[in-house]
Order: sequence, then structure tokens, then C-alpha cells
Amino acid sequence: MKNSVSSDLLAKKFILLARLMEVSRDNPFKIRTYRFASRVIANKKSDLTRSEINALSNIKGIGNAIVEKSIEFLETGTIKKIEEIKERFPPTILKLVTETDIPLSIISAIWKDYMIVSEDEIIGFLAERREQLKLSQRQIIDVEKALG
Repeated sequence: MKNSVSSDLLAKKFILLARLMEVSRDNPFKIRTYRFASRVIANKKSDLTRSEINALSNIKGIGNAIVEKSIEFLETGTIKKIEEIKERFPPTILKLVTETDIPLSIISAIWKDYMIVSEDEIIGFLAERREQLKLSQRQIIDVEKALG
């Protein structure tokens, strides 16, 4: 078992959790909480020990769920909730979330509203609506690379 965990790495895990939950259209309060926790943890600028993680609960807005997930990450190197949410995602949508900077609202709409999950359909959808969605050509190329 590790004695400490990188604050930067832990902060990134909470950002990933928030991003996945946002695309899933999960509880906005929880999403904001995970984003807040990420900022607080990132500002620590050093590795966090178990006692430092427990002390996070003294910060207004950081509750037991954040502390528990942080301890879980310290002990196992993973956060089960992230893995559970990732399992619900089609691989293409997961790649859009983790490998591109396409706005999460657009990714969510592609999946949840238009029910598009195939690589070719996603690329076509975004390319056809690039200007309407205010996407750059670079973003379209990034999607092609991520999905290709």
C-alpha cells in the first residue's frame, strides 16, 4: 500500500469523474462537487498522505464521499465509481470524453439525444455541423485521430 498519492493525479481523477457524470447527465450538484474537489486537491501541490486526505473533510464543500474516493485511490490506484461509469459508455463516446476537447454538452447530445455511437457517424455528424457547433477544424481532426 502506498503512503501518499500525487495531488495532481488525484485531481485529474475527480475531473474525469465529473466529465463522465456530465456526459451521463448525472446530478449537477455532484458534478460541481467533484470539480470543486479537483481544484482544492490540485492546489495542494504535493503528494497527499492518508491524514492529509482525511483533513480535506474540514474544507467546506468536501464531504465523506470525496475523502472515501481519495482514500480508495490511495489504497488501490483506482476509483470504483469511475470504472463503473466507464463501463456504461460506448467505447467511442468514452474516447471523445477522454481524448478530445469537444464540449461535453455536444458529446452528451450525440450519445443521449441522437443515439450515435459509431465512429463514422460521429465524425460525419460533427463535420457536417462544425460551424453550427462552433468547432474548429483541429477539433474535427482530433476526433478523427481519437476514433480512427
